[in-house]
Amino acid sequence: MKLIRIGEDLIDEETGEYAGPADTTLPEEIFSEEHLVLFMRRLMDAEVQLEAKKRELDIVIENCRKMVKQQEARVNWLRYRYESSAGFIAQAALPRRQDGTYRSKTWTCPWGQVAFREVKPTVEVADEQEAIAWAEENCPDAVKVSKRILITPVKEAMNSGKELPTCFKPVPAREAVLFRFNGAKDFEDKVVSD
Repeated sequence: MKLIRIGEDLIDEETGEYAGPADTTLPEEIFSEEHLVLFMRRLMDAEVQLEAKKRELDIVIENCRKMVKQQEARVNWLRYRYESSAGFIAQAALPRRQDGTYRSKTWTCPWGQVAFREVKPTVEVADEQEAIAWAEENCPDAVKVSKRILITPVKEAMNSGKELPTCFKPVPAREAVLFRFNGAKDFEDKVVSD
């Protein structure tokens, strides 16, 4: 493992994984309250930087969404404005056999294709509640009921002494360690204490 310094951080050159800060004032282990205060300060700074990066990412994503919407508007305008007439021209340009039937139902150019396909009739649901009520009475096979597991009754069954099958994984009680910073949400340490 070869560590390289990038800014204030050490990075494993082979894996690209974070390997710690380049300059640290923290000892290898925390043995005193002074070290604990120092650790909490470093942890808070790291959490603040993480939240800042998340916010930055949210802003970039939101700007990209706006750009995508603008591009969708361009695509939709072009389709609305020209798709109908372009379809007629493409259909007229399709290659035909001597008897007048289509040799191919796809017109092709270097930038794309215009394909003509027969679409079978179907049904769309306009009002789901009304459609479910009608389908339950007229064609019950069309109504699907979904199932899911509620954990609370399973926990109660486990607590009453019932043995659970292997499809359930009991998670033992534990004590969670929460690191809190004023005005910030809780950050839960997932380590189970003994």
